[in-house]
Amino acid sequence: CLVGGLVVDRQGKKMSKSRGNVIDPATAFSEFGADAARWFFYATGALAGELRVSREGFQDVVRLYMLTLWNVYSFFVTYAEIDGFDPAAEAPPVLERPVLDRWCLARLAETIDTVRAAMDRYEAQPATRAVEEFVEDLSKWYVRRSRRRFWKGEPGQAADKRAAYATLHTTLLTLARLLAPLMPFLAERMYRNLAGFEGDAAPLDGAPDSVHLTDYPTVLGDWRNPDVLIAMHHLRELVEDGLAARKEAGVRVRQPLAGATLASAPLDAELQAIFADELNIKSVTYEPPGDGTAWVRLDTEITPELRLEWLARELSRAVNDLRKKAGLRVEDRIALLIDADGDVRRAVDANRDYLAGETLATAIEFRRGDALAEWEGELGGEACWLGVTR
Repeated sequence: CLVGGLVVDRQGKKMSKSRGNVIDPATAFSEFGADAARWFFYATGALAGELRVSREGFQDVVRLYMLTLWNVYSFFVTYAEIDGFDPAAEAPPVLERPVLDRWCLARLAETIDTVRAAMDRYEAQPATRAVEEFVEDLSKWYVRRSRRRFWKGEPGQAADKRAAYATLHTTLLTLARLLAPLMPFLAERMYRNLAGFEGDAAPLDGAPDSVHLTDYPTVLGDWRNPDVLIAMHHLRELVEDGLAARKEAGVRVRQPLAGATLASAPLDAELQAIFADELNIKSVTYEPPGDGTAWVRLDTEITPELRLEWLARELSRAVNDLRKKAGLRVEDRIALLIDADGDVRRAVDANRDYLAGETLATAIEFRRGDALAEWEGELGGEACWLGVTR
């Protein structure tokens, strides 16, 4: 039950039929969905206060929050179908999973605690804010950092892939239950698919056939991990500092660099690997912070070898754009055709395995030919033609 004051329009004027500024609820439900309208009132309503309502407000819920959540869910479903993921299969123990998975479940635990406490106080606004912040972290940090882990056919990565699938499945299934009182329709859609009531998978043992028949989520003991939360927060601050240093130096992230020096206590090996990948650097060295403040210094000298790596990354980006243009599925393998000389050709020769892995190319040939999609232009100041075919 939400208790508000006057409902006004975006300019603060009281809504009334005579002014013509009333939003028909049926129209709002039809255009944006009932869940978006519910979330808007939960997230923006002030107890007994003036409530500004507008189409733009509903639209922001869909654009900034619901689509982010749906994209994460859609990403999982897409790759789970490709790999035939079985949610009933035994999952790796939480404490044995990579640090990114442990962090994700620790953030989920933190969010559950916050939401339950807010709901117990009948305060919907902090509950929705906590969920929005978690979904943002899930999308922009966990899924973005984990994309390669879900790619089919990664050699020697079976255990890591199982951990990633188990973590994201658990997270989304729990999130559906957490959302059930707030977004009942979206939560039900997610839950029934993730629990195996739709599609070819068998339902999970003992799972109720509706999210609204499940218990509200509680935190499992091995999800809580305050040390991982603190360490990941510190890492993300260092990454932000490093990205700021790149921006100040005018060096884009796709350009590999030789290394960085951190004025910080040494990072755990897994966290250091994430730091290096986020900043696209080869090595990390440490020195004690003089005044206790951490900072990042980059080696911005670009050698010929590093420039060739940059060209390879630019090629990868262009080829993956062509894959989309050709309407290929995410798991489709391709043959990559290239007509280029000079540094572009040298970049391909020096980074052939990287290009093949990033674009799912089973063959890379230096020739023109019939292609499903093609591109021609300059790359690194040199003429280049690209084509993708099956």
